[in-house]
Amino acid sequence: MSDIQSPAESTPSSDGPAQTMRALQFSEYGPPRDVIREVRIPVPAPGPDEVLVRVKAAGLNPYDWHFYRGDPYLVRLTTGLRQHRKPRVAGADFSGTVARVGANVTQFSIGDHVFGEQDQGGAVAEFVAVAAEKVAVMPQSASFEEAAAVPMGALTATAALRKSGRLESGQSVLVNGASGGVGVFAVQLARAWGATRVVGVCSGPNSELVLSLGADAVIDYTRENYWEREETFDLMVDTQHSQPLRLSLKAIRPGGTYALVGGGGGKLMGPGGPMMRALAQGIVRRHRVAGVMAKPSGADLATVAKLIDDGTVTVPIEAAYDWGDAAAAFERLESNRVSGKLVIRI
Repeated sequence: MSDIQSPAESTPSSDGPAQTMRALQFSEYGPPRDVIREVRIPVPAPGPDEVLVRVKAAGLNPYDWHFYRGDPYLVRLTTGLRQHRKPRVAGADFSGTVARVGANVTQFSIGDHVFGEQDQGGAVAEFVAVAAEKVAVMPQSASFEEAAAVPMGALTATAALRKSGRLESGQSVLVNGASGGVGVFAVQLARAWGATRVVGVCSGPNSELVLSLGADAVIDYTRENYWEREETFDLMVDTQHSQPLRLSLKAIRPGGTYALVGGGGGKLMGPGGPMMRALAQGIVRRHRVAGVMAKPSGADLATVAKLIDDGTVTVPIEAAYDWGDAAAAFERLESNRVSGKLVIRI
């Protein structure tokens, strides 16, 4: 991947989009520089309920590296034990312009600026085909880079707060991993949806970012433990699972909710292991314990887009990489030290 070139303008076919495209693809498991390669493949043909998007930017998520690393091994049950059964184009989040619409699609037109999530992969390419229901019109105030950084993080935060967490106006929220890709949206959306107190857990250098997003206070985990403070919360959104459930529940009021997004776990099951254990232990606790499962949703993205346009939600991007620097972007993604989001310009 060290010699990736910027995508050249493809030769268009007579009916619009190009016939082939550049993409970053992998079929083996391993480090990004070893397994992710630039290829030229056919432009996907959208189905009757899909749109074809000319990608302008792709946002990265930890979800992405689990697939090219094959880590945890649970991933390989669906993708292939020793290598991928079929090549996969990297990335899920994207923004761009609609290049073609399927026969049944009425809500989008060619040229619309859209963003969305293709959870089957395919975002780090010149084109992606995706179900129209997974796509929304971009916020008018956002750049392509900002829009691409939103989908998976914002949708996961939405699921954690509204679906798993059942957030109500007037409640207090603790976000563990507040400066990460999900946390930056959980802090802002909790405030937008009525939380009267939002506290973020992050490292000291990221405190300023989290406070700027609307947190009332920050707990620097390198200096103090959130479960040893006197303050307790109605809801905890845990994106890290950095502590055993018995400790995290000390930070939650009796009857409150613990919403586990991910993090932790070993090579075998990854975050799935802690999530199953947490759900099992939650049966005998005085708290509600919920695992967070988010799905691509154009409707939920449209809700977030309105909040971005009215200034309620901002999109913190740590860095935007050019196509030729994609290897560095994926390596940074794996560091688990990203503040906000990473984006690749297509």
